[in-house]
Amino acid sequence: MEKINVNSVLRAWHLVEALSPSGVNGIGDELGRSYFLDGQQRKKTEKVLFSERPWERHHLKDSEKNFIQFRYYLGCFEQHKLVSYLRNLFQNNEEMINRDQKMLFSISFLVDQTGNYVKDSVFVPVLMYVMKLITEHLEVTYEDLMTTFRDQLKLFEEQVDAIL
Repeated sequence: MEKINVNSVLRAWHLVEALSPSGVNGIGDELGRSYFLDGQQRKKTEKVLFSERPWERHHLKDSEKNFIQFRYYLGCFEQHKLVSYLRNLFQNNEEMINRDQKMLFSISFLVDQTGNYVKDSVFVPVLMYVMKLITEHLEVTYEDLMTTFRDQLKLFEEQVDAIL
């Protein structure tokens, strides 16, 4: 039996974790009424338009003790659509059973209680970058993949910071 390379195993685990799709958190959850001035419960996650300003509707009772941030999820889609896309890409024509309705996203970022972008809050799942590479039929090693992804994300964050 061959000796197992611990670094290879750890890199493989990290890659599997990194390729896990990122889901929209808090769907169906509520925030307690005790946090808000008007005493009303709030949905933890709700669909909003970019023109809306949710920070103007949600006023905290104790803003000295508590604060609120808003995470925007962009490019949302149901997990079964990702699975269908990958199956088509790899020419797998088997019937899909139990389509997963979990809501996934392509990119997210935070804004604070005044609607300002929270620095370094942009999150792009590695899976989105890998999907781009797959559709372009590129082959890369794990190290190259992660290095390029981090470089691209850092550049994107710098551009976001410069705009905002």
